[in-house]
Amino acid sequence: MIHVGCTATRLGLSQAQLIRIEGIMLDVTRAHRQVAFHHGDCVGGDEQLDAKAKRMGWHRVAHPGPRSGWSANCDTDERRAIKPYMPRNRDIIDESPDLVIAAPYEMEPQFCGGTWRTIAMARRALAAGKLKRLVVVGRDGSILDHENWPLPAR
Repeated sequence: MIHVGCTATRLGLSQAQLIRIEGIMLDVTRAHRQVAFHHGDCVGGDEQLDAKAKRMGWHRVAHPGPRSGWSANCDTDERRAIKPYMPRNRDIIDESPDLVIAAPYEMEPQFCGGTWRTIAMARRALAAGKLKRLVVVGRDGSILDHENWPLPAR
């Protein structure tokens, strides 16, 4: 089984992001019979991508953060224990060593915000050989080149 994680803006994905990510998800589906999809169970992007993963027959794993107005409460196949946001995001990265898909709201790296901090975690995991692939999809649907972005202090 391949494990795919996602981190996405709670403000919701643009149509261009959805189209690009659906294409990536279809490629993964064609290449692998079984896929586990890990996400933070937030409204917006996590919820949108959970619905796509469900339609594709992926095994969906929610990693919920603290109960708040941001919780989507997706009806997933598995649900991890509630954790604070950053430890929860670390778990998503750790449990998704094959691919992490990121869909931030902004087109340029930010030094704050959960999606951008999780992208930084994924970049560190990539550099350490703990993650095989990171794809960051911009609002316009383009794949953003994250290789030379500065990493914020931990």
